Parts: sequence; C-alpha cells; structure tokens
Amino acid sequence: MHGEDLFQLVYVSRSRGSLSDDDLRAIQSEAVKRNGPLGVTGVLLYSGGCFLQLLEGPRKAISEVYGKISTDPRHHRPSVLHFEPAETRLAQAWSMGVLNMDYLRAPVAIEDLLDRFRDEAAAVEGGSSPVEGLVFAFERMTQERDAA
Repeated sequence: MHGEDLFQLVYVSRSRGSLSDDDLRAIQSEAVKRNGPLGVTGVLLYSGGCFLQLLEGPRKAISEVYGKISTDPRHHRPSVLHFEPAETRLAQAWSMGVLNMDYLRAPVAIEDLLDRFRDEAAAVEGGSSPVEGLVFAFERMTQERDAA
C-alpha cells in the first residue's frame, strides 16, 4: 500500500457500561474478522470506561470501520482526534491489538494518554507523529502486562 492510500484515525469514546476482559476479547475477535479483509490494522486501549483507538488502512476502509464503531451501542459520544494520511503503518503487527489498562501494575488513565497525544500533536513540526507515541505507549504497556 502506497503512502497516499494509507490513513490513520484516532478516536476516543466512552463505553456505555463497564467492560470485562471477556467483553474486550469479543470486541477484538469481531474486529479481527472485520478488519483483516479490509486491510485495517490498529490498537484499542480501554481504561475506566473509556476507549482510545488507532485504526490504519485505506481511507474507504477506515471510514467504513469507524462508521460501524460510531453506531455501535457499546460506544457513547465517539470523537475523532486525528484522521490524516500516513507514510507507514505503525500498528502493522495487530489486526486489532487490545489492552485493558485497568489491570496494569501501574494503571494509566485514558485522559493521561489523551493529554500526551494532544501535546505531541500540537508540537509536531516535521518531528514524529503523535500516533507514534500512542503506539509506543501501547507496546510498552503490553510488554509490562505480559511480564507480570
């Protein structure tokens, strides 16, 4: 996929109720089945009843996936933070990586990641994308969880 065909979308939403690990695994399973054929990759972070998600893929596929998410009854008030073309996939290893941050040794609030994302987005001037920071945080926290 050429850079002009690749888009990244980051959104945040609240869950309509608290979700268990089984609920998150079900979301992941649904996403893997839907996203693979569409060429969409990404990561989903969940904490304190909030979702923060990165989706990467062709513009049309990202729009289709986000359209389904925005009407999914598990989401309340989804809001797009970032939707831009990208040169490279940052979450290529995951058709949908999922992390429940509530169970980390040192839990991280979605609001903290959002603040960092917004700060990095405001500071970007030819530097790294704020999406890189989000994927790095996902990888670091996943490794921490797996090491526990």
